[in-house]
Order: sequence, then structure tokens, then C-alpha cells
Amino acid sequence: MKEKIKVPKTSSEVDDLIETIAEFQKQEARNIEEANKQIQRIKSRTHRRVGLIRRKIFRLAFVIRDYYTANKKELTSGGKLKVVKLINGIFQEYFTKRSVKLIGDESGAAEELEKAGLGRFVRIKKEVDKDAILRHPEKVAGIKSIKIIEKKKRFLITPSETNISVIIEIKSK
Repeated sequence: MKEKIKVPKTSSEVDDLIETIAEFQKQEARNIEEANKQIQRIKSRTHRRVGLIRRKIFRLAFVIRDYYTANKKELTSGGKLKVVKLINGIFQEYFTKRSVKLIGDESGAAEELEKAGLGRFVRIKKEVDKDAILRHPEKVAGIKSIKIIEKKKRFLITPSETNISVIIEIKSK
């Protein structure tokens, strides 16, 4: 049940109510600050535990990848299959597409391309035409704000039970 508050009759009573509001606000701020500290402690503990779990997951993923590498012909029927399906999940090796990464902002990269006489790689609305760059990467060699990211080899494992994929990058030798 709400506490009945009397309407003040004097400025002094209003001033006391304002002081009470300030006390409640400070109490509120202290409660929020304490809750945030508790949340931060919980996040920190959880982050450490999750980090350990993630390292275990990736160690297992790399072991599975090693098994795949050693038995690739048999597992993929000589390269005919892309995905290996087992009772508890799937795994596969695949390549990502090549892509263009802009270092810095896009307008700076567009200006640099134009200065280098490569305006054909810049769209009318002043955005970099990444598809055109991928077709002619040799033309943009030396442009500091453009980097061609070569396709990457990845290995994917997806347990059926969780349907959450673990993806590891495969380093080129």
C-alpha cells in the first residue's frame, strides 16, 4: 500500500521533500552501482570459465581436423563428398571467397584509387567497386588503403545436439 504524503504547506517543507528526493536518488545510484559491480564480477568469472571451455572446444576441433586430414580420401570418397556426416554431427573443410578489405575509410580508398588513375574501381556514389578490384587485383597493388584478402581454408564442425558450428581457420603452409 502506498504511503500517503501530505502536500507541503511551506517552502521549508518543499525543501525537505527535495532533500528526501536527493537521498532517494543517491540510494538508487548506490544500488545501481552495487548491481553493476556484481554484474561485472559475474561477467569476469563467466568470461574466464567460458574462455577455458572455448579453448577445450578448439583443441577438440583441431584434433578432429587432424583426423580429417589424415583420412580425407576415405571420408570424402576420394573428394566426391563435401560434408562428412556422423551420428553426432558433421564436419567439413571449405574455402571462403576472396574479398577486398579497405584499410581506413572508404572515401579515402576511393580518392587514392582515383589519384592512381584507377577511377574505374570507384562507383559513381564514391564507393569502392570491390568486385572490379577482385577481377583485376594486380592493378591496385601498391594502393595502401586496399588489401586483397585471399580465400581462406576453414574447417567446420557442427554437433547435431547443439547445432552450433565451430569454425577454425586453416593456415596455409
